[in-house]
Amino acid sequence: TILPFGESCSYGDSHLYVVLAGEVRALDELGVVQYNVEAESMFGEACALGMDWTRSNSFRAFSDSFVHIAKIAGRALVAALNMYPLEREPLDNVNDMRKDAVEKFVAERHMWLDNTVLPALSQSPLLLGCPSEFLEALAAPLIEASFDKGQIMTLAGDAADSMFLLVEGLANVETKSGDVVGHLTAGAEWGEIAVLGLFGTRLASVRAVTPCRSVEVPASALRRALGLELAQPVRQAFEHLVACRHLQVEHGMPLQILDIGAPRDDICARAIALQAELICLDEGELWFPLPDDDPCGRHFVVIGRGRGALKIAVPQLRIGQVSVMPIENGTLLLEGLVAKYGAHIQ
Repeated sequence: TILPFGESCSYGDSHLYVVLAGEVRALDELGVVQYNVEAESMFGEACALGMDWTRSNSFRAFSDSFVHIAKIAGRALVAALNMYPLEREPLDNVNDMRKDAVEKFVAERHMWLDNTVLPALSQSPLLLGCPSEFLEALAAPLIEASFDKGQIMTLAGDAADSMFLLVEGLANVETKSGDVVGHLTAGAEWGEIAVLGLFGTRLASVRAVTPCRSVEVPASALRRALGLELAQPVRQAFEHLVACRHLQVEHGMPLQILDIGAPRDDICARAIALQAELICLDEGELWFPLPDDDPCGRHFVVIGRGRGALKIAVPQLRIGQVSVMPIENGTLLLEGLVAKYGAHIQ
């Protein structure tokens, strides 16, 4: 970091900077890049000219090589402007144009957050039911990434601490050897176990089948949102979720429920346990399975405890539905097949 956000400024003491080589990025308080400063351009002019009393951006070097910067001392700048007062106008113009550009960027970003990010977050299985205030806090620092057809979006085996939301396009889920094991469409998410801190390695690769747009949700953004006072109920829910996932891994659930001889410490069993969602139903409650064209792909369900029935709605009958089969501990159902016939579990 060259200059920190929120630094106090004063005319004559704050310096002006000129990039001689490389690139500098201007970030807001959440770390969102608002603009880039390329070679032969200046930054820090608002504070150096006495137009801001607090620095509204942090500035960080960004380049594949060294960034070279010339620092013009604040007192030297004041002395020069006193000698040549007409030279201040071009500096003021640069500052005004930059402020206009930042205001335009902020307005466009707010529109993007409202129209793209917040709808995607509100439909995320992991964040379903979270209050809008929490989602707005979570969305604030997020950015979008674009991928061309055939480009790897996330790579199996890479370190991971974030979740992704696919907002546009089609993608394949691939093993480390390149075999396709699933498909993702707009509205899908992956990397939940990474953003929750449960596992810090990508278990599979995701490759763009068409041009794709995605939003990355880093663990740091989730921690920041969960740390807010308004997020206390959400924080407790997430703590419960993480505890449940740990128990699922410890006991090898849900594969341990099936009579297939899978040891609870089997790597595959644990990988599935990490990503399995626990669904609890009260007596009489209905549960509707996901279709095969769900954005996250196909699902299956394993009944772990209790008894119920697989039922199909028949509006022509007075009772409105008929039981197809009983379900109990160890029952395995393909959700897409059940959803295809409009069935549900009670």
